[in-house]
Amino acid sequence: MRVLITVSPQETAAQAFKVNLATREGLQAAVLDLQPHIVVNCAAVSQPAACERDYEACKALNVPKQLVTALQQLRHQHGHDALLIHISTDQVYDGSRPDWREGDPTVPVNAYGRSKLEAEQHIQQEWPGRHVILRCSLIYGPEPPFQPVGRPLFVQFVEQVLAKGQETDFFTDEYRSAVYVYDICNVIQHIIRKYKPKASGEHSTQQQQQQQSDQHKQQQEHPSKTAADVHQQQPNTDTAAAAAA
Repeated sequence: MRVLITVSPQETAAQAFKVNLATREGLQAAVLDLQPHIVVNCAAVSQPAACERDYEACKALNVPKQLVTALQQLRHQHGHDALLIHISTDQVYDGSRPDWREGDPTVPVNAYGRSKLEAEQHIQQEWPGRHVILRCSLIYGPEPPFQPVGRPLFVQFVEQVLAKGQETDFFTDEYRSAVYVYDICNVIQHIIRKYKPKASGEHSTQQQQQQQSDQHKQQQEHPSKTAADVHQQQPNTDTAAAAAA
């Protein structure tokens, strides 16, 4: 199984591709040539202040239009559907209370949250049924193994100011639920393990089950017909879409 993971610039992996999700640079090799079964999109402009300063630049990266277009081309050219695992944020909510649920209204209050909500909506519209969106909150944990973040994350920032005894202003009307980075990794690994890509031209599991159910129903309604007669009545709906486990 081939898995493509988009990460921050200069990070390395088993097989590295230089990709610019805003300009499409490198997507030919990373998606159309590699033909991954799963794409994990971790790339984003995640600093709220940077998103407020230049929303268009923020949106160009945070809304993965070029990546989704490449996946659509992969389907068109090779009949290959990849599962997209997209990392989103709890900032698509308004932050007025803790413990948000998936179906709760999304009312982002900053540019970063708006861009991530636009990303979710674009993926849902342009790559339906072939995606998983994970809304993560404040992420804490060790430094990345390949390339330091280059700036303190929120939890590390709090640790630093406490160690120095500095007075610092914080919001008092914001509710967040911190999440350990390895817990996110474990969820992604679980999704990857459960996912079973299908061979090109193979009927999806759901489609096979539906056809079998239809055949069984017709046999009950017309017991004099043979199974071959019923099968011949089914339209040819062979598709390259696979059902995500």
